Amino acid sequence: MRSTKICAALLALLLVTSSGAVALGSAGSAAQATPDNPDTADEVYVEDNGDAVLVYEEDHEDDFEEGDENVSLSGDFGFDASTGLLHLFYEGEFADLVEDGEDEPEWTGDATARMTPDLVSGDVDVAGDAPEEIVDLSATVDHTQTHSTYESSTDFSMTVEDDADEEMPDAGLYSAVEFEADSTTSASTFESDGSMTTVYDEDAMFGAADNEELLDVSLTETDGDYELSVTEQTTITEWQKDRWDTREDAAETLESRYNGMAMQFGGTMDFTLESYEFEEGDGDEELHSVAVEYDVTFSGVKEQVSELLADELAEDRELDLSEAEAQSIADSIAAIQVEKLDFSTETSGLEQSVEWDVEIDNYDEFVLGLLKISESIDELDDEMADQLDETRDLLDAQSEADLVQTSSIAFSLETADEETTVTFSSESSADNWADYVDEAEARGLSEYLTETTTDLEIETTGDDLEIAGSFEIEHEGMLEMYLEDMIEQAENDPMLDEEFTEGIESFQETEFEAAKASVSLSETTFAVESAAQFGNLTAPETEGLTITAVHGETESDKTTMYVSVSEFVGDDPSEDEVRASEHVDEDTVVYMPGEGDRDFPETDVDSVSEFLEEDEDSLLPVGTTGIAVGAVAVLAVIGGAVAFRRFS
Repeated sequence: MRSTKICAALLALLLVTSSGAVALGSAGSAAQATPDNPDTADEVYVEDNGDAVLVYEEDHEDDFEEGDENVSLSGDFGFDASTGLLHLFYEGEFADLVEDGEDEPEWTGDATARMTPDLVSGDVDVAGDAPEEIVDLSATVDHTQTHSTYESSTDFSMTVEDDADEEMPDAGLYSAVEFEADSTTSASTFESDGSMTTVYDEDAMFGAADNEELLDVSLTETDGDYELSVTEQTTITEWQKDRWDTREDAAETLESRYNGMAMQFGGTMDFTLESYEFEEGDGDEELHSVAVEYDVTFSGVKEQVSELLADELAEDRELDLSEAEAQSIADSIAAIQVEKLDFSTETSGLEQSVEWDVEIDNYDEFVLGLLKISESIDELDDEMADQLDETRDLLDAQSEADLVQTSSIAFSLETADEETTVTFSSESSADNWADYVDEAEARGLSEYLTETTTDLEIETTGDDLEIAGSFEIEHEGMLEMYLEDMIEQAENDPMLDEEFTEGIESFQETEFEAAKASVSLSETTFAVESAAQFGNLTAPETEGLTITAVHGETESDKTTMYVSVSEFVGDDPSEDEVRASEHVDEDTVVYMPGEGDRDFPETDVDSVSEFLEEDEDSLLPVGTTGIAVGAVAVLAVIGGAVAFRRFS
């Protein structure tokens, strides 16, 4: 996956932080201001040069439960164009954020998130009540992808009460499932072996207790010929009996089956029936059992497949291929070599098992052949063509570095005593990873080489669910690449207008430097803080105002906001000129130069800068994101809505 895509889920953090109450202000409960009917200030403090500070006060009684007179919410928010800083901090009690009858979250712990143009990193340590349906839960994730190392492992185990679970696989069909697989891939080879066993619930599979079937297949390739060995035991009905009830009939049935396959591909086949056994069925069901072992050799099939495919490619009107090009591509696809393909499936009553062991060579030629077909499409767009070129280059890098990737995966599900237990584990690693990174970078594919480390632990302790972990994602220019991708997609998407693209380009011009958000939870209380730093944050112009700074403060159910505006009126203004502004009405208190207390509160720049520079880089986990978002949303209604409801 492209490193730029990592930003997709994280950009929300940046947008909430960088736009502060701007993005969230639309959630306000009061009527929205419009260009034709802007909200008017409660107070205006005018300077000699025409600059002014507009003061707005807002009550939020309607945003809380009726009759709640002891709202504990407090905090502040704001931005300053001259310093390029945006900031928000609020704290309060969950009781003020939930409706009557709803349970409070009662989570404790801390989580923070930080983002720069090149890095996203994080840690979390929180605990809260586990869902009632979870009996036990344990999960660990360790992942490292650097320029020199690739290693990843996951372990997961969860037991839930069946009657409380609606998300799990259908435990009414299976009483047990086990799956495991190992694979190894190189530039040209693929190997995989594994097994899966399922045990059906007796009530869900009526009549299956006596079912006995077996299929064991082994396929190898030697000098273009395919050797197939099969052991098969199956149940047949009465109307099929005359095709299987003698050795000669069985041989004729099987030989006809495989001869048809060989003829379809223009080859020949040689058939040998090694063993045969037929068992007459008892009772009224008229079901019989037949067991056979046989060998089949296919000759001339591979060459004919290549020729047939070449003809199809050359005749395809959507492709621009000469006969020589079509034959070359067909030869590449047909070059895939089946070193070994062993597959078996066995059914015994309610239990069904599957095993496989596969070794394939020259599959890089097969993939390159498919790429050539894709590249020959007449109407292939530039973006798809670039992706195909990159895929080819990645395969080349893998081959040059002799990259070998190994992975293993295991899964199980078991239902017993009205509980369902699910386990999952996986491991993966890569040999010669550092060489592969060097080869990929030499081909200009650094965007695929994001450095990522993750360490996460989730477990239940008693009735509590504990979440602790950290991660870091780093790639030079990660955010910029993501934004450029968004612009490119917007240009090719008729549903997105120029305003969308202009918004992204405007954001790029702000020269984003850093953003951070933190949440602290203590059962009944919370604290939320976020900030962002920009290198080129220009003063926004809206409703005829050039806003240079905003600072808002909330205490209980009231918010006061101070909006600094440049050139609100001309130099040496008169009060009549001030009152002529559409942002002033007869109820606005106007303070001319030298009048009123002008000791306005403002954002503590040193404190916000220190908050952004702290080393505690972290990301909000899934378990706490809902709490944080809920808190921020309510804060937007209260503080942020006041701040930019009028000016966004």
